[in-house]
Amino acid sequence: MISQEENSENVEPLEKIYNTSYKNCIDFLTEDAQLNIDLGQLDKREAVKVFPETSLQRYFVYSNLYEKLILDAANRCRYCWMIKTQCLCGKLKPFSFVPKWVKNVECSADVSSSDSLLKKVEINLHLHFLMHKKEFHKSTNSVKILLHTDATQTAHLYIDQHEMHEAVIKNLIDVASQPGSNQFVYILFPSADSQTVAQSLPEDMSSFFDQARNKPTGVNDFHFHVFVLDGTWNEARMLNRRESFKGCKRIKVDVPTDYNYVFKLVRTGKVEGRISTLEAVTLLLRDFNRVCNSELSVNEMTLKESEESPDFESSIQSVYDNLNTMIDISDVKFRRHGLVKNLNQAIE
Repeated sequence: MISQEENSENVEPLEKIYNTSYKNCIDFLTEDAQLNIDLGQLDKREAVKVFPETSLQRYFVYSNLYEKLILDAANRCRYCWMIKTQCLCGKLKPFSFVPKWVKNVECSADVSSSDSLLKKVEINLHLHFLMHKKEFHKSTNSVKILLHTDATQTAHLYIDQHEMHEAVIKNLIDVASQPGSNQFVYILFPSADSQTVAQSLPEDMSSFFDQARNKPTGVNDFHFHVFVLDGTWNEARMLNRRESFKGCKRIKVDVPTDYNYVFKLVRTGKVEGRISTLEAVTLLLRDFNRVCNSELSVNEMTLKESEESPDFESSIQSVYDNLNTMIDISDVKFRRHGLVKNLNQAIE
């Protein structure tokens, strides 16, 4: 088992991997599965006998990676997760959404001297997909569409219980929890205490400036890290209860009562009214875009409408087009609900 010291040494290189591309992420996981092939090949019944309960999760992670990335390699594309005769690689449009908004600052007469120096504020959104190990490499997974086409390389993928991934997640949460940090971690999950983006974002920015009052920080950029939990509903609830997420704020998306579902995956246990992870992400991006493009009141400052913002409509349209491509060339059983001409109609 990797020691704490070895884990900490691996954090920086892994962060660099996740700052490059999804393809490199999959390459890393494949290499990791090869390095731990003896563990991956171990029979489950034998593993239960050999390993203490605290180590079994590590075995299950590598058993799954071995099955998906090594055993299935001859028949399944490791990047788009489809059988090779239905490979999506090269057939998808790039997702070019750059989640950054630059806003002009207008200060009242009562604002502190340090804050009055602010002329612009930059808001950045970072998407972190925490995937249950059973969800990884499913051909019916919807999130892979965004990850595989992420031209901006700002979306990150993590496998639950993977030791090195857990180290990176812990490091990010530790940094965000430091007093005066301009990094904020949210968990996208609809719980009783979840807030909307419109509630949480101005609140956290106000809190930052309250803590920094009369302390010149020079900080004018804010980074909001949203963990998207990917799996079945029960798996997502398990991920939400992780010890490392204690103390992290939960946020939710606004799903209109007349929301027009773009597609549903035919899976056992599917419940009416629940949306796919990918659709939840498009709604999250819509909410962030609306809030960040509006005028925000933060303490005695007004953040005016954005002078720089991402091209939301065309970026989201590419997601819908890619879903259509996936459906059209595969024999995976999809069915549509309330077919619309484009995804924008569904999320307006």
